[in-house]
Amino acid sequence: MPQPGLLFRDAFDGPYLDVLGGRVRILFDGDATEGRHSCVSAEYDSGGHAPPHAHPEADELFHVITGRFEFWTPGGYRPVEPGQIVYVPRGEYHGFRNVGDTVGRLVATYTPAGFERFLVEVDTLSRSGQVTGDALARLNEKYGIAVAG
Repeated sequence: MPQPGLLFRDAFDGPYLDVLGGRVRILFDGDATEGRHSCVSAEYDSGGHAPPHAHPEADELFHVITGRFEFWTPGGYRPVEPGQIVYVPRGEYHGFRNVGDTVGRLVATYTPAGFERFLVEVDTLSRSGQVTGDALARLNEKYGIAVAG
């Protein structure tokens, strides 16, 4: 099978997915990387967040680009500033919130690819007005995502 060539994307331009209040763009999906990785960018307004959760099938690497974030760990919240990187091994509970006054931007890479399919399904629910606790619970179960608390 041929190796993927160099791939270039503008991280914050173009259409986005509506993922629980975050604006997420899939930069590279598993098809583009032969399943090795997927990469997304996300923008969160002040107060926007991803609740504490774990995904056992993928390691995750966050790079905060702009804004002020706090990342949740089982030990509490920790501030993360622009330029900092957070590595989350598969199965580790984590979450984050934008604690700044402006839009916060970050880029996340998943290894291996696959988590981006969950994001697409959440967007489908969001755009159809069908985001409910039951619908999200079904998606979490489908993708093996554990929610803390």
